[in-house]
Amino acid sequence: MPKRSPLKILQAFNALKRKRESMPYDQYVKELHVLKAELNVHLEEPRMTLEESNELNALLRRKPI
Repeated sequence: MPKRSPLKILQAFNALKRKRESMPYDQYVKELHVLKAELNVHLEEPRMTLEESNELNALLRRKPI
């Protein structure tokens, strides 16, 4: 089970997108793969509370940066 909740993973992804220009490409891709793998585990075995699910849905509906 990943250490972070899906909400924290998506927040980390948004933060990573913002700092993409200032980091080496290979480091960006490596961090992106880690986040994607963690999120995939959550998608395969969802274990979220209703509150986490609502926050996640709200974050996914928000306009991209």
